Amino acid sequence: MADFDFVVIGSGPGGYVAAARAGQLGAKVAVIESAQLGGTCLNRGCIPTKTLIHSGRLAATARTMAEFGVEIGDFKIDYAKMAARKDKVLDILRKGVEGLLKARGAEIIQGKGRLTRDGAVEVQTAEGKLRRIEASNIIVATGTEPAMPKAFAFDGKRVMTSQDAVELTELGSSVIIVGGGYIGCEYASLYSNLGLD
Repeated sequence: MADFDFVVIGSGPGGYVAAARAGQLGAKVAVIESAQLGGTCLNRGCIPTKTLIHSGRLAATARTMAEFGVEIGDFKIDYAKMAARKDKVLDILRKGVEGLLKARGAEIIQGKGRLTRDGAVEVQTAEGKLRRIEASNIIVATGTEPAMPKAFAFDGKRVMTSQDAVELTELGSSVIIVGGGYIGCEYASLYSNLGLD
């Protein structure tokens, strides 16, 4: 007999929504997550960048307010405070995902899941234990990772991925963004609004 009706590997928008709906319909559900609840979108993608972009837009507006007859004098951009506000927003949303899953009866398992040859899920838990889970249905919603072309010497400081960039608490004076997908464009918009070259 299966341990769960549904096991969802990954707690991003694809994973937690499926898990919450299955739980709402009465299924016994487990969600396996190796990092923070909410997946790429909430922790390293859409939500943190849009939170930072909002602050960047305010900075760009402040820079041009005199044209509209509003004098605010000198102002300072404190990127560490912007990053701290972003982290606070993310924490609130992660707790919201956790609350939603628990309200639907889902068990949250912190660890790294992998499919076995016989159709079960093996989890290396956060405590270092190996747990085998059998389920009638398995949903794989593991999200994405940034591409890391070998042409670049990624060090997480000078040459970084978008995941590194979202963790920054201070900025330099200039930046080169390689890639014009939505994440690259969001960072270009943010850094331009903050006055980087």
